[in-house]
Amino acid sequence: MSQLYQSGDRWTAIKCLLDMNLSNVKIYKVTFIMSLATVVQIGNLKLGEQIHGMTIKSGFDININVFSCLINMYLKMDCLRLVKIVFFNMNKTDLFHGSR
Repeated sequence: MSQLYQSGDRWTAIKCLLDMNLSNVKIYKVTFIMSLATVVQIGNLKLGEQIHGMTIKSGFDININVFSCLINMYLKMDCLRLVKIVFFNMNKTDLFHGSR
């Protein structure tokens, strides 16, 4: 998948992520990080929210790197309401210990 992201084939990379999710393939945090960055480039908020839901389901929403990407994505899409929701739903203890 990283080659798809690096080559700029954003939609194919996102489709691959969504197919992985539908097939119950384990998705790693680096894939979520790349996907969230790609969503910002595409500018598709609904897709970003869908990937956010996937991070919650997988438990990676508490990872500091994924958390930062979520905040960044919502900020760059001018969704301050969602930035606040993500930030205030984050358990501060998990933020400092969420390196899994």
